[in-house]
Amino acid sequence: MLEGKVRWFNHDKGFGFIRPFKKNKDDVFVHITDVRESGYKSLEEGDLVEFTLEEDAKGKERAIGIVKFEYVYE
Repeated sequence: MLEGKVRWFNHDKGFGFIRPFKKNKDDVFVHITDVRESGYKSLEEGDLVEFTLEEDAKGKERAIGIVKFEYVYE
């Protein structure tokens, strides 16, 4: 699984992008159907998430299996 931060999410259009913490990785597309299949109503800008990459029929990557988490200092 990868970890990242929601860069932006458009609630009206139902999609957005996650910026992975890995520096060599481009922003990843996320669609509302994959968010809802993961058990969430939506995502908010700044949410910290874990996710898996899936390639669509056109060969583009998208985020699936999304899990929100909070960063905790110990």
